[in-house]
Amino acid sequence: MLIYQELSNKIIKAYYNVEKVLGKGLAEKVYENALCIELEEMGVPYVRQKELPVVDYPLETRNINYSVSLRVHPMQQYISIDAKQQ
Repeated sequence: MLIYQELSNKIIKAYYNVEKVLGKGLAEKVYENALCIELEEMGVPYVRQKELPVVDYPLETRNINYSVSLRVHPMQQYISIDAKQQ
């Protein structure tokens, strides 16, 4: 069972809407922009290009950051989405 079933379904629907309209082979930024439009239309809150620290075993934070395309944030919990070229 997914914790955020309804939110997950909206994200998946947004992804498929973007894929259906744009198809494959475009730059990541194009998919990211389109996904933002879809999420906004669905009322899903998100943050773009969020820098996250890289944590590795044994759970030490390094001075390396990873940037995810979108971070959806319902009730102080997060779902990270990385838009990739297809």
